[in-house]
Amino acid sequence: MTQTTELSTCAVTGANGYVGRIIVQYLRDAGKRVMCLQRTTGDADVRAWSLQGEPSTDMFADVDVLIHCAYDFGSVGSAGIEKINVHATLRWFDAAKAAGVRRIIFISSMSCYDDCKSLYGKAKLAVERRATDFDMVIVRPGLVYGPTPGGMVGSLTKILNLPGPLLPMVGAGRFATVLVHEHDLGQSMVQLCGFNDVPAGKPISAANDQLMPFVDIMKSLARACGKKVIFVPVPWRLLWLPLRIAESVGVRARLRSDSLVGLVNQNPAPDFSITRQLGLSFRPFSPDALSPNADH
Repeated sequence: MTQTTELSTCAVTGANGYVGRIIVQYLRDAGKRVMCLQRTTGDADVRAWSLQGEPSTDMFADVDVLIHCAYDFGSVGSAGIEKINVHATLRWFDAAKAAGVRRIIFISSMSCYDDCKSLYGKAKLAVERRATDFDMVIVRPGLVYGPTPGGMVGSLTKILNLPGPLLPMVGAGRFATVLVHEHDLGQSMVQLCGFNDVPAGKPISAANDQLMPFVDIMKSLARACGKKVIFVPVPWRLLWLPLRIAESVGVRARLRSDSLVGLVNQNPAPDFSITRQLGLSFRPFSPDALSPNADH
């Protein structure tokens, strides 16, 4: 794959989120100028931005690449999620293209695939289906892990740190997913900003192709936390129901009910053909990588 150094100025939405921070760090380390688009400001390279804001071409002045990581988890219900995370996202993409942004990279999810179950996955899929309108590059990261976990792995780690040795296991934990190390995700994003020709509209699976049972992931996280845990299998719907009831009255737990749906219903057969075509490489999962002292 031929590379170019022309796409050197990148805007990253949701830059203060877990995945956004990783991408910003690696782009900067690669010598690219990065503009962080997020709710909070303070840095010279940060612009106040919100999905719910009014799209403006000025936001993308001199930007070569837009990497869209942002997702508004405050929206609830299919109508609210579609309004903010689908329609508003597409309006911002319209503004980016009108401003002359040459490449849009959409950070999607392994929860997104045909017949996906979670509202999160369905919203991502709705945006993916507009890929040809924006010549959009689609990236579906696996479960992101590393020595400083955030996102889903961060939430699972917090649950493991609850007092007591007994913790519920979602079902028997036999459903499987693919994982991606923080470093490999960051490096792959740098590469995708540098490749001349990246297939638009064809999802890139950003993960190692090894499907790992959820119970093994949880055991590895427990060892990394230095905690001995006895997992008690509980049907996932019995865990989902109290989360959903709590959310209906405004209570937010460590794990969202829709995130649980997405976790249990990951893509059962991710397609790695474009990943291999591009020569992107992702290491197999290793529990040692969860240690704070782990090397890249």
